[in-house]
Amino acid sequence: MIRSSAERTFSVGVVILGAGRSVRMGQPKLLLPWGGTSVLGHLIEQWQALGARQIAIVCAARDQTMQMELDRLSFAKINRICNPAPEGGMFSSIQCAVRWPGWQSALTHWAIVLGDQPLLLPQTLRQVLDYSVAQSTKICQPARRGHGRHPVLLPKPLFLQLADSTAPTLKEFLAAKPGEVALCEVDDAGTEVDIDRPDDYAKAVALDGHTTRRKVISRSMLMVRPASAGLTWRVTGRGMEGLRWGSEGVPKGFRRRSFELRWGLQSLYGVSTETVPEFDSIY
Repeated sequence: MIRSSAERTFSVGVVILGAGRSVRMGQPKLLLPWGGTSVLGHLIEQWQALGARQIAIVCAARDQTMQMELDRLSFAKINRICNPAPEGGMFSSIQCAVRWPGWQSALTHWAIVLGDQPLLLPQTLRQVLDYSVAQSTKICQPARRGHGRHPVLLPKPLFLQLADSTAPTLKEFLAAKPGEVALCEVDDAGTEVDIDRPDDYAKAVALDGHTTRRKVISRSMLMVRPASAGLTWRVTGRGMEGLRWGSEGVPKGFRRRSFELRWGLQSLYGVSTETVPEFDSIY
């Protein structure tokens, strides 16, 4: 297949915004299980499969759990961007990314990716990327019923303008440039699903056609909430196929010895790791 000159020169960098506090969720959204990995792992895999030339994650300066998850995913430290003041909100993370000196010089466009939309279909993202190739001087967004959604793709000149913008939000930055924004209408309900609260996450997992649950079982990784503790743990072991799931997404009445119980690295909380060779019950 012969590629156009625009396709040959198009090179996209990806900014995944991961410095938010996830206050409404009550735990880090990007570290929630998704498709046999975490939401963060899913986003990284998705954009790698789409051919992104460079992917960078914006993290809060003192977020050790995020750093540990990135280590678990073998995500390169050189592509981690520190936001020293994440309380400034999402736009402060975007500006940190724009000012970051680690971007490859060959990049022509950047995708600003939220951490709470794991239901976006790969074909939707491919459609928007192709649209951005055709509208290479424009800011491109997927649209649902005429309303712009995320991710937002910006060509280099407009991406660089974000660094010194006085707009308080990305939405207002875009609103000030109506002639430079091109909307790509897509048929993807996932553009309208954000996982901001625990019930949003539960609905998203259900909409995902139970893929997450099947993959978790096949990889023998379960999220378990012990009755006597406030932490959520992930337990790994063998022989977990065919479990009966309870209403909270945990197995009922399951007992087995010799599990490796870890919290911290494979957990939503804490910073340490410990092995318990004789863990007798899962509640």
